[in-house]
Amino acid sequence: MCSVVSTITSGYTSTFTINRGSIDGIEVGDCVMTDAGFVGYISSVALRSAEVITLINIDTKLACIVSRTRETVVVEGDFVLASDGCLKMPYLKNDVDLQTGDIIETSGATELFPKGIIVGTVKAVRREDHGISSYAVIEPAVDIEKLHTVFVVKDFEITE
Repeated sequence: MCSVVSTITSGYTSTFTINRGSIDGIEVGDCVMTDAGFVGYISSVALRSAEVITLINIDTKLACIVSRTRETVVVEGDFVLASDGCLKMPYLKNDVDLQTGDIIETSGATELFPKGIIVGTVKAVRREDHGISSYAVIEPAVDIEKLHTVFVVKDFEITE
């Protein structure tokens, strides 16, 4: 278990520092979560601290699946939605089978993060301004602004 010791949140950046570092076995790329779901990943490590890039950071892109349909999707940080603490699921067909409340979870496809960690739920499905595709607004399972403690996943087994 790690404590959140400082937070930086602006329009495009969402990071925080934890009180564990390389002396505790923390490494760049480690998955960070709470019992409620996915939070982010370790981006840099010092001896006794580490920086976490959160899932709402605009540089974050996650391979996910929709729990109900098992459809593979991408969820990413978005400059506009970050101000509301939300994520974007872009590049959806306009007739996508997606409902408000659908649960989004990590797919495990990239082997960076364990499969099945809750990322969030579909808050809304909207058509892109150009009209060619749609996107979903995803509300994270974890309120990033209210984090006090997190877990760092050091090792996990990939199962098919």
